[in-house]
Amino acid sequence: MYNKGVKAKRVLLLASIIFIFILCFSYMNIGFDRLSRYPYENENDRRLIDMYLDDSEIEYIIEYSIAPIQFISYIEYDAFNIYHIDYYNDISSRYWYLSNEQVVNFTEELLQYENGIDTALDLARDYYYSEVLEWLSHGDIYNPGSTIINNPESARAYLDDELTMSTRIPYDLVELNLGTFGQSFLLKSNVAEHYEQLCADLANEYGGESGGLIIEEAYVSYDEQVELFESMQSEHPDDYLSYVDYPGHSEHQLGLAIDISFYGYANIEEAPQYEWLLEHAHEYGFVQTYTANTQVATNKYPRLNHFRYVGIDLANEMHSSNLSLKEAIR
Repeated sequence: MYNKGVKAKRVLLLASIIFIFILCFSYMNIGFDRLSRYPYENENDRRLIDMYLDDSEIEYIIEYSIAPIQFISYIEYDAFNIYHIDYYNDISSRYWYLSNEQVVNFTEELLQYENGIDTALDLARDYYYSEVLEWLSHGDIYNPGSTIINNPESARAYLDDELTMSTRIPYDLVELNLGTFGQSFLLKSNVAEHYEQLCADLANEYGGESGGLIIEEAYVSYDEQVELFESMQSEHPDDYLSYVDYPGHSEHQLGLAIDISFYGYANIEEAPQYEWLLEHAHEYGFVQTYTANTQVATNKYPRLNHFRYVGIDLANEMHSSNLSLKEAIR
């Protein structure tokens, strides 16, 4: 009986010790401050960090001394990842127009692609974020392996079968007023100014509002180029690239180019205004880029009615030296 009583008391004592230990451990956990070693800047920062970060993430910001200012503006969004805050801040600095939530979502999408962040940072100056994602997700559908250009807003931007501006839309397209005959045509605003001065001087020589010059084509969107490209593929299956550029590769999409004709002349070379253009177009910044001597790509048929703005200085250089655009911008 004695041994049984002693054993019972020992069991009861051990149970009591375990119970007290559990109570103490629970009390200590309740009072434990996960952020006791973290220099949060205010109570709202503390609340957000405690709410959205787990223990390992808190240990991470403590270990690497990451201040709340670096990530607190992003922390509430579903896609937020504490380990990507440097990417968020890099993207935010370049894509300043994005909201904090858009920065997080855009960054996480970029990280799905090889070199996605570097590509986005490289293209930030000239491409909208949705255009960057379009490029990363689809590339060049019609000519895979093409390279996207970095300066599509420049008058010196160069496109060929291997160089593309993808689906990009120029920033400052304006409607033309001269030579349109009731149709709607667009060019970049600075190019339109030079074009209209050219028309005014042409009119002084040959009369009419534009000297008889008629716009046949100006800015062409990516989607419009797709329609044209696929039509030429159907009509000329063996040599369609002689007639048309790949979508994303056309100078018209840059908002810098015009195709023209002259009233009363079926053949542009018969018009006296055409001779005037050959002598003076460079003075307004325009050159022909699809002729036998200065063609953009060797597989294109010459397009004598195609003029493209490159800026007055470069146009003068090309005119005086008979250089192609590719040669002149090297």
